Amino acid sequence: AASPMKLVPPLEWLDIRDETQVAKVAAVLRMSPFLMEFYLHQEVLPQLLRHADAKLSASGQDLGGEILCGARLGYSGTPNDLLPRGLGSCRYAPGDDARMLLTLSDQAVVEVHPTREGWTA
Repeated sequence: AASPMKLVPPLEWLDIRDETQVAKVAAVLRMSPFLMEFYLHQEVLPQLLRHADAKLSASGQDLGGEILCGARLGYSGTPNDLLPRGLGSCRYAPGDDARMLLTLSDQAVVEVHPTREGWTA
Protein backbone atom coordinates (compact mmCIF):
# COMPACT_ATOMS: atom_id res chain seq x y z
CA ALA A 1 0.00 0.00 0.00
CA ALA A 2 1.20 3.47 -0.87
CA SER A 3 1.98 5.75 2.05
CA PRO A 4 -0.43 8.67 2.49
CA MET A 5 2.50 11.06 1.90
CA LYS A 6 2.91 9.83 -1.70
CA LEU A 7 -0.77 10.45 -2.40
CA VAL A 8 -0.63 14.15 -1.46
CA PRO A 9 -0.12 16.54 -4.36
CA PRO A 10 2.55 19.25 -4.07
CA LEU A 11 1.08 22.23 -2.21
CA GLU A 12 1.37 24.49 -5.26
CA TRP A 13 -1.00 22.10 -7.08
CA LEU A 14 -3.42 21.67 -4.20
CA ASP A 15 -7.01 22.66 -4.95
CA ILE A 16 -8.70 23.37 -1.61
CA ARG A 17 -12.12 22.92 -3.30
CA ASP A 18 -11.23 19.30 -4.15
CA GLU A 19 -12.49 17.23 -1.21
CA THR A 20 -10.35 14.23 -2.17
CA GLN A 21 -7.13 16.24 -2.14
CA VAL A 22 -8.05 18.00 1.10
CA ALA A 23 -8.86 14.65 2.75
CA LYS A 24 -5.43 13.29 1.74
CA VAL A 25 -3.64 16.34 3.13
CA ALA A 26 -5.69 16.13 6.34
CA ALA A 27 -4.80 12.43 6.74
CA VAL A 28 -1.10 13.29 6.59
CA LEU A 29 -1.25 16.37 8.85
CA ARG A 30 -3.92 15.41 11.39
CA MET A 31 -1.47 13.89 13.90
CA SER A 32 1.27 16.51 13.48
CA PRO A 33 2.19 17.94 16.90
CA PHE A 34 3.63 21.02 15.15
CA LEU A 35 0.38 21.69 13.35
CA MET A 36 -1.62 21.12 16.55
CA GLU A 37 0.55 23.59 18.44
CA PHE A 38 0.29 26.16 15.64
CA TYR A 39 -3.50 25.78 15.48
CA LEU A 40 -3.89 26.07 19.24
CA HIS A 41 -1.63 29.12 19.60
CA GLN A 42 -2.74 30.96 16.47
CA GLU A 43 -6.45 30.12 16.28
CA VAL A 44 -7.98 28.53 19.36
CA LEU A 45 -6.28 30.15 22.38
CA PRO A 46 -6.46 33.78 21.15
CA GLN A 47 -10.22 33.31 20.65
CA LEU A 48 -10.87 31.59 23.98
CA LEU A 49 -8.39 33.34 26.26
CA ARG A 50 -9.01 36.99 25.72
CA HIS A 51 -6.29 39.06 27.36
CA ALA A 52 -7.08 42.04 29.53
CA ASP A 53 -5.15 45.30 29.58
CA ALA A 54 -4.86 45.07 33.37
CA LYS A 55 -3.70 42.13 35.42
CA LEU A 56 -4.92 41.29 38.92
CA SER A 57 -2.18 39.97 41.17
CA ALA A 58 -1.67 39.31 44.86
CA SER A 59 1.11 38.05 47.09
CA GLY A 60 0.95 35.32 49.69
CA GLN A 61 0.75 38.06 52.32
CA ASP A 62 -2.30 39.52 50.57
CA LEU A 63 -4.03 36.16 50.21
CA GLY A 64 -3.16 34.74 53.61
CA GLY A 65 -3.23 37.88 55.71
CA GLU A 66 -6.13 39.24 57.71
CA ILE A 67 -6.75 42.11 55.28
CA LEU A 68 -8.67 39.94 52.79
CA CYS A 69 -10.67 37.85 55.24
CA GLY A 70 -10.74 37.28 58.96
CA ALA A 71 -10.79 33.47 59.01
CA ARG A 72 -8.45 31.25 56.98
CA LEU A 73 -8.27 27.49 57.04
CA GLY A 74 -5.18 27.14 54.87
CA TYR A 75 -3.22 28.40 51.95
CA SER A 76 -2.13 26.37 48.95
CA GLY A 77 0.94 27.53 47.07
CA THR A 78 4.64 26.95 46.80
CA PRO A 79 5.59 25.44 50.13
CA ASN A 80 8.03 27.59 52.03
CA ASP A 81 8.31 29.15 55.45
CA LEU A 82 7.55 32.68 54.23
CA LEU A 83 3.84 32.47 55.04
CA PRO A 84 1.94 35.34 56.63
CA ARG A 85 2.23 35.18 60.42
CA GLY A 86 -1.52 34.69 60.72
CA LEU A 87 -1.22 31.27 59.06
CA GLY A 88 1.52 29.97 61.33
CA SER A 89 4.36 27.79 60.05
CA CYS A 90 4.26 25.76 56.87
CA ARG A 91 3.40 22.09 57.28
CA TYR A 92 4.93 20.06 54.47
CA ALA A 93 3.17 16.96 53.16
CA PRO A 94 5.02 13.70 53.88
CA GLY A 95 7.59 13.06 51.15
CA ASP A 96 7.81 16.68 49.89
CA ASP A 97 11.46 17.05 50.86
CA ALA A 98 12.36 13.72 49.25
CA ARG A 99 10.54 14.62 46.01
CA MET A 100 12.31 18.00 45.86
CA LEU A 101 15.71 16.37 46.41
CA LEU A 102 14.91 13.67 43.84
CA THR A 103 14.02 16.31 41.25
CA LEU A 104 17.07 18.44 42.01
CA SER A 105 19.37 15.41 41.68
CA ASP A 106 17.77 14.07 38.47
CA GLN A 107 20.22 14.49 35.57
CA ALA A 108 17.28 14.71 33.15
CA VAL A 109 16.21 17.90 34.97
CA VAL A 110 19.39 19.50 36.29
CA GLU A 111 22.79 20.00 34.67
CA VAL A 112 25.98 20.67 36.62
CA HIS A 113 28.44 23.16 35.16
CA PRO A 114 31.70 23.75 37.08
CA THR A 115 32.60 27.39 37.59
CA ARG A 116 36.04 28.91 37.60
CA GLU A 117 37.71 29.58 40.93
CA GLY A 118 36.68 32.90 42.47
CA TRP A 119 33.39 33.07 40.55
CA THR A 120 30.56 34.87 42.36
CA ALA A 121 26.96 35.54 41.51
